[in-house]
Amino acid sequence: MIDKFNNNKLFPHRIIHQQFIKGEKLVVKESATYRWFEYAGCSIQSIMSLSNPVQIIMPVTQSFLLFLLINPKALNILNLGLGGAALERCLAQYSEFSITSIESSSSIVDMAKQHFLLTNQSNVICTTAEEFVASSDQQYDVILSDLFIGEQGSSCLLEEQFYQQLINITTENGLVLINLYVENAQKLTDILLTIRKYFSYLALVEFKNFSNIVVIASRVGIASQQQLKRNKLLFTEMDWQEIDDIIEQITYLPACNIKRCY
Repeated sequence: MIDKFNNNKLFPHRIIHQQFIKGEKLVVKESATYRWFEYAGCSIQSIMSLSNPVQIIMPVTQSFLLFLLINPKALNILNLGLGGAALERCLAQYSEFSITSIESSSSIVDMAKQHFLLTNQSNVICTTAEEFVASSDQQYDVILSDLFIGEQGSSCLLEEQFYQQLINITTENGLVLINLYVENAQKLTDILLTIRKYFSYLALVEFKNFSNIVVIASRVGIASQQQLKRNKLLFTEMDWQEIDDIIEQITYLPACNIKRCY
């Protein structure tokens, strides 16, 4: 994920871990309030509150929690891109969820266990997202995709085959949320046109202070902003933080008849 997170609570800080992974530097830092890591660049990839580790802080990651409000009955979740295990820590509050996390780097998995409270009981599979979705025979209610190497999005996000495989492992009422960082409007348009070949309903979440765009894709209609706000009452234990602002930033694209989109 790419987030330029500016907060005085990040300073002063100390480095508690660093290593090189395939020539790229991974650094874990800690202030009195937060712990975070940077990889292959200076942008924060994931951040954890030391006093409240289950709290999701980054707005982009918070937007992934929209799946709870769009489909409150979702139980089986696939998370493509473990990172600092923010979603795993947060969703562990709800025992009914089954979460499978995919991470290509064993070093990132080890870092998450050592510094970001990822438990040994978490179901983490060390493989690439492309390999997993191509070979999986299980279907998921929700697929979350946050695939970055440092500040570059995974190349699979540009490939039509990836989305074809995603639809194959998504339940009939399933939902896919994809974090994208695109350099220009044309590239975003190209990706959206590809996704629309497989998912009839799309919505976009844009952010005031970040360059990321989260795409929400579904085979069925996506709940309205009003319904999303009402559904918050179903998850009273959740610290929603800025979720109302995130809901207001959703743009719903016109529905598409799949047969006419090929």
